[in-house]
Amino acid sequence: MRARKLLVNVSKLAGGTALGLSMLAFSAQVSHAQGTVDIGMGSGAAGTNAAVDISLNGSGDQTIVAETNDIGFPPGAPIAAKENGTPDCTLNSSIMKGNTAFVFRPRNCTHGTDCNAIRATVISFNEAEADTDIPDGVLYTCNVAIPSGATVGSVIALTNEIAGITNIERVDIDVTEASADGSVEVVDVPTNTPTATNTPEPTVTDTPEEDSPTPTNTPRPVNANDDDDGCQVVAPAHANAGWLLLVPAAVLIWRRRRAQ
Repeated sequence: MRARKLLVNVSKLAGGTALGLSMLAFSAQVSHAQGTVDIGMGSGAAGTNAAVDISLNGSGDQTIVAETNDIGFPPGAPIAAKENGTPDCTLNSSIMKGNTAFVFRPRNCTHGTDCNAIRATVISFNEAEADTDIPDGVLYTCNVAIPSGATVGSVIALTNEIAGITNIERVDIDVTEASADGSVEVVDVPTNTPTATNTPEPTVTDTPEEDSPTPTNTPRPVNANDDDDGCQVVAPAHANAGWLLLVPAAVLIWRRRRAQ
């Protein structure tokens, strides 16, 4: 990679503030590279986004107050864009640099067509944050949009076009040549097939049936006038037979009385 000197032109970013002029006064002081701004590696399936970390490493005991770098990518596999059209990159929440910005390059390019890089500038113009140290570690994270037709095993190259850091003495340090490029590998992510869950059949509990009490038949009192069934009560046959035996004796007594 061809090394190029990068000067953080904070006078333009600061809009002519005293802080911007102060940093500009030291912009001509360029030291040898110390530290690197490295692009990490990520992976993901075709049609998804893959997260890639960009990190500051090896800055030693110097206080780093600003950082900038350009990341190149293939136009057909760009760093993703947010709904507002800016690069889908997020600053590490532990870094207090409120004027950090991410833009697509070249200027006025169309995302997914001719944009081939982003520029990241990690900086603050607030007096309380301007001189706070940027520690080694993750600076920010970007999501790379993997094309839906990407072949498994293919690699999307992310190149460190330029990279530079500014220390507390307002000295800009070009670290392009020492900083590492990154990449995203397209992997085959299997579709998770839901595992069938054997639902146990409900256990049938035999509930003993309660013995129903046997109904007791209470006899009804015999009533001569009770003729619900439409039948008359008939005297037993042997009762009539007794009266018939008395008829001859009655006739005999009657005749004797008339003879007297």
